[in-house]
Amino acid sequence: MVSKKVGNNIINYIKDRLLVNHPFLGMLVASVPVILISKDATRDNPISWIGLKDGQILIEESSLLKYFSSNEDIVYMSYLHSLLHFLYCHDILTGDSLEAEGALEGVFKLADSEVNEVLCELESIDLEVTDDHTYWVYGDKSTRSVSSEEIARRKELSRKVLTNLETFSKSQASQGMLLALRKAVRDKKDYKAMLSLFALPEEVVKVSMDEFDYGMYSYGLSINPDMPMVEMVEVSDDTRIRDFVIAIDTSGSTAGHVVQSFLDKTYSVLCTEGAFAERTNIYLIQCDSSISKETVIHSKEEMERVVSSLPISGFGSTDFRPVFARVDELVKDGTLTRLKGLIYYTDGRGIFPSYAPTYKTAFVLTEDMYDSANVPGWAMKIML
Repeated sequence: MVSKKVGNNIINYIKDRLLVNHPFLGMLVASVPVILISKDATRDNPISWIGLKDGQILIEESSLLKYFSSNEDIVYMSYLHSLLHFLYCHDILTGDSLEAEGALEGVFKLADSEVNEVLCELESIDLEVTDDHTYWVYGDKSTRSVSSEEIARRKELSRKVLTNLETFSKSQASQGMLLALRKAVRDKKDYKAMLSLFALPEEVVKVSMDEFDYGMYSYGLSINPDMPMVEMVEVSDDTRIRDFVIAIDTSGSTAGHVVQSFLDKTYSVLCTEGAFAERTNIYLIQCDSSISKETVIHSKEEMERVVSSLPISGFGSTDFRPVFARVDELVKDGTLTRLKGLIYYTDGRGIFPSYAPTYKTAFVLTEDMYDSANVPGWAMKIML
């Protein structure tokens, strides 16, 4: 009982120290409870000594006393470390970054690295710390889950802290902290869902199993084997990619492996079952300040060959207008009769058209490009 009282006093002292140094974090400190647990209780709550669980910071009290008596900076930095994880929603949104089995440890390291970079900017203490990730929720690979309401609540708190940092406390926050926070509260649009907007419904000749009646068909055959009473329904509505334009900004800032990553992702999405129509016109246009290369793709197989070995041309400054002028020309001469849109991979820094096109347009950017890109209001802004 004595150690818990002492532990609470230490926590209050650490909170006061943090608020003196960084008063803009007051809303965050007040919103995240700290729960002291005894050594015996760690059998039910296994934790190294500090870490997040269900929106609370758990601290094992004997370790707290040990670290505080040897070097209070360890406690201070570890508490701030966990607090920043909470602010950036790392403990509940790590599933966004998981791409494959076995990637979890890398995700944790990435989150720790992001927080430690901010700590270096905020503090002049040469001390790198980490915390326990046992209770982090990481999508399908986790045995625990977080409700959509809880995620929304957490993001709303982070937005409030961000708003405070960008207005009243603008001079106090580091640039790294602001960038990481904007990334945490950003509502990511699904790239796959965005691409589906460019597909048009069309009639496809195939058996529609939803409309076929096996009972009536079998009964008809039993009466007259040569003339079934019910014919198979062979026409159904479906969705296919018909006329489609993919533009690539080949200026220096978007060249190399980042372009290949975009192409690989786009190919993966487009090659989902049924994405290609029998007659497909996909124009792949490379452009910096002018169009340097134009490739026309008519099938999934062609798409695969082009994506796997596409030479990139350009590397000059960025002007988006030539691509839009070219697409307008293709629409006008009847080459693209069913065009619904254009996706343009870019860093978002260049000369935009002065008019809104008649077709949907999406500018696709990576995370590090997203916030700085000044995309016009008539276009979608999508994070890859």
